[in-house]
Amino acid sequence: MTRELGPDSQCFLLQGNSAWCNKATFCTVMKLLGKCLEAVKPLAHCLLSMDCAPVHTCEEVVAAAARAGVFLHMIPSCMTSIMQPLDVYVFAKFKRHLR
Repeated sequence: MTRELGPDSQCFLLQGNSAWCNKATFCTVMKLLGKCLEAVKPLAHCLLSMDCAPVHTCEEVVAAAARAGVFLHMIPSCMTSIMQPLDVYVFAKFKRHLR
C-alpha cells in the first residue's frame, strides 16, 4: 500500500508484508521516484547508482525506471571499498565493535 503523506507532498509511505525489496516493490519505488522528480525533469537528469543485485537488474525494474525517466547506473561487484570508503573503513569498525 502506498500513501502520500500530505497534499502536494513528495513524501510517501510504502507499506508491505515484508521488508524485503522484490520486483513489484522496486517498480513501485521507481514510479514514486519519477513522480517526485517531475518538477526537475525538464531541467536535469536523474542518475540512480545501484549494485547489481538481481532485483535491481531485472527487466521489469529497468523498464519502470525508464518510464519514470530515471537513468540507472550499475556498480560492479567488489567496488564497495572504492565507492563507499566511509562504510568500509569507518562504519565497519563501528559495526564490529557493536557486535
